[in-house]
Amino acid sequence: GDEVERLLELVAKKDTGGALEVVNTLANQGVEMKEFVERVVEAARGRLLAKAAVKESYVWELEAIEQLQE
Repeated sequence: GDEVERLLELVAKKDTGGALEVVNTLANQGVEMKEFVERVVEAARGRLLAKAAVKESYVWELEAIEQLQE
């Protein structure tokens, strides 16, 4: 959800204080931390896979252009 994306954004910005504030707020609200961590890991994995796919696509395009130029 929104709190997962917010936490990932704060971590990406290296905003430790902000990230801790999100986690503490959720813990104080009684959110099940194990489930929250699983959602965070799933979302982070999705972002990494998307980033890797973009890089892979870019590399493939460069290789295709090089082959065309040969």
